[in-house]
Amino acid sequence: MLADLITRTAEALASTNNPDQWLVDWVNQGQATSSGEHITEENALNCSSVKAAVSCLSESMMVLGVEICKRDEKSGKIELARDHEMQPILAEAVNPETTSVTWRDVEQNHLGTYGNGYSFIQRNIRGNKVMALWNRSPKAERTKPIRKESDGKLYYELHNEKGEFEGLVPAANMLHIRYLTMDGIIGKSPVRMIRETIGGDKAAERLANEIFKNGDMSMGYFIHPGKMSEQAYARLKKSLAETSEHGARHHKQILEEGMEFKGTSYSIEQMQMLNARLFLLRAVARAYRISPAVLYDLEAGGVDVTRLGWQFVTFTLLPWCERWTSEINAKLLQRPYFCRFNFSPFLSADPSARSARQRTLFSVGAMSVNEIRHEEGMNRLDQPEADMHFVPLNMVPLDKASEMGLKPSPTGGDPNNGKPGAPTGGDGVTPGEFQPAIGEKEAKQAAVTGAEALHTVAPLVANNLALLQAEVVVADTLIRMGRIEANEALKAARDPKTFLPRIDAFYEGHVSMMKDALEAPVKAVVLLREGPYAGGLSADIELHNTINEHVAGKRQALLAAAECKPSELPGRVAEVVKEWGKA
Repeated sequence: MLADLITRTAEALASTNNPDQWLVDWVNQGQATSSGEHITEENALNCSSVKAAVSCLSESMMVLGVEICKRDEKSGKIELARDHEMQPILAEAVNPETTSVTWRDVEQNHLGTYGNGYSFIQRNIRGNKVMALWNRSPKAERTKPIRKESDGKLYYELHNEKGEFEGLVPAANMLHIRYLTMDGIIGKSPVRMIRETIGGDKAAERLANEIFKNGDMSMGYFIHPGKMSEQAYARLKKSLAETSEHGARHHKQILEEGMEFKGTSYSIEQMQMLNARLFLLRAVARAYRISPAVLYDLEAGGVDVTRLGWQFVTFTLLPWCERWTSEINAKLLQRPYFCRFNFSPFLSADPSARSARQRTLFSVGAMSVNEIRHEEGMNRLDQPEADMHFVPLNMVPLDKASEMGLKPSPTGGDPNNGKPGAPTGGDGVTPGEFQPAIGEKEAKQAAVTGAEALHTVAPLVANNLALLQAEVVVADTLIRMGRIEANEALKAARDPKTFLPRIDAFYEGHVSMMKDALEAPVKAVVLLREGPYAGGLSADIELHNTINEHVAGKRQALLAAAECKPSELPGRVAEVVKEWGKA
């Protein structure tokens, strides 16, 4: 072992101008920063900001669902391949000792610190089947990609913890997920790229701790009225050395010969350097592309909590997941199979937004009932209809409308359903079979006339139906808002002394909630009512008027109910709100 270490050290020092980085770090205990702190991938985790960022990414990768899917090459249809041999490995346990959750946690921790995540791919004897995945150390002295001159192929040189050579592994048998890379072979360490920021944070923390440790004797100077004797100087020097070694908190200095101590005073905020450390946290968050709010910097501002999960997935997780899935697809799967992550845990924080999204996708035929149930973690339904995709009948293309039962009738009169024996006639867009007129020529002419009527009337019918649906959504939303207001009013009426202030405070936030809920349907009503050239100002005025009219009426009713004896207030409020929230 010692001989091997000496040999490796000699090889690393062969070029004194450019020694291996692992040796530089081993000698210096990490790269020194301008703050004087030595930063390595591992001691950087002692910085709370880095620890929070790395843990946020690794724990997020832990909770994502891993799915193996199959894409039909002809139709493009995607189905879950639950029976694929890689599904239990990637989703349950990558080897007999490591679960998939732990494996992903370790790999992402390596990526967030060293910039490289290595996993040895254990295959069967024939080499055509993956048996297990084993985490490898990301340290350069343990796992190192090299390109052999003999065949020009990429291999990985492996060493154990003692530094002993274990062998070369072909690139096909090493799952290598890279962070930012310049050569496409090895990723750069995020810690090394922001080591100055991390060093500043650690130096600020160290200084604050020293100030707290030493108390008011941490910084200052001594004033002597004349020249200090050698004996007094020796005693003071010894006392200061003992104070420095054990800390100056509650330690009293004995000053001789009329000496005075002038301490440098700091406020609590200055000693903790709160603003500087907050800036450093945001710098780390920026480097890892994580919203400061996710790292619990709740003073960052501009944070929409309801959309925080979506923002985190879009701007932070997606690039990392692409690195994961591209490497997994290349090394572990073959077409038409591929791997993907299920982001539903991050998109399910807002139940109303999630249900609205699913309802919209279902109404346009993008999702089936079983796909929605799968997203919600529910069991599949056995009915065939649960796998079908549905679309509204009034939204089919006009040239297909006749195939859906909208048959033009040849003459005017009352609508009919085309049943045998029913009176002939119709308005040109009535359901039913076409009834021929006296002769073939007249029948063809009637069909042309009916088709022209269909193309003229159908857009109007569809637009009116859409407008009606949008108005129903507005009405339903106002009913739901009324139900919320009624519940709050009943709770506030329990304490007559605080009833009016509580109602005022409630409506200040309730108006914002109403704006969020009504903005989309009100704009849809304006657009459908005034046409595609309806301006945004019209929609804003309509939204403002709708909310003000609703709130003013409800508040006026509550203010009128409050004009009574305190003991009568609960009954008066209950009488006022009993119809709120009803259609």
